[in-house]
Amino acid sequence: MFPAPQKVLIHRLGSLGDTAIMLPVFHYMNDIWPQAEKRVMTNFPVAAVAPPLQAVLGDDIFVDGYFTYPVRTRNPRALLSLAPDVRAWGPDIAIYANEAGSIARTLRDGAFLRLCGARRVIRLPIARSRREHILDRQTGLYERETARIARALAAPGRINVNDPQKKDLCLQENLLHFSSVISQNRCRIPVVKN
Repeated sequence: MFPAPQKVLIHRLGSLGDTAIMLPVFHYMNDIWPQAEKRVMTNFPVAAVAPPLQAVLGDDIFVDGYFTYPVRTRNPRALLSLAPDVRAWGPDIAIYANEAGSIARTLRDGAFLRLCGARRVIRLPIARSRREHILDRQTGLYERETARIARALAAPGRINVNDPQKKDLCLQENLLHFSSVISQNRCRIPVVKN
């Protein structure tokens, strides 16, 4: 068994919804590596209307910092310019927590994480079984993306994606009040008088 990492690099692209489904995984990483410094390599911004991952997770409960990953670039220099910054930080391990993609993209991303200085890349989904969603024959439904990523990252059952406590954003009391006020006001239908 490897010693507990001191620095964990998490490669996760996306915005609000992509982050929300990953909350059980971020909780899991905090549970197994509570003392490790965790940074996320992610894209900023995804779209003008979509809040980036950092706006959802914040800077202190789930992760300690972020590296900006240029999405959909065809310029290798843009990607390679990020590697020295990550390498200088010195991640012990990298966690690949992205949506399922082609084997070529997965291998490319794994090589890039190694180029960034990660000594180990954890659970890179090279096996088809880790890239594809499992069909539940009883319901006829495929597993959710959260379950596929959790299964790819850990032994089955170790990340409980259905536990409500593992979907908690850990908001502070003042933010809980603020979010409830916003929710209440957003749901009101404006009355238009002629």
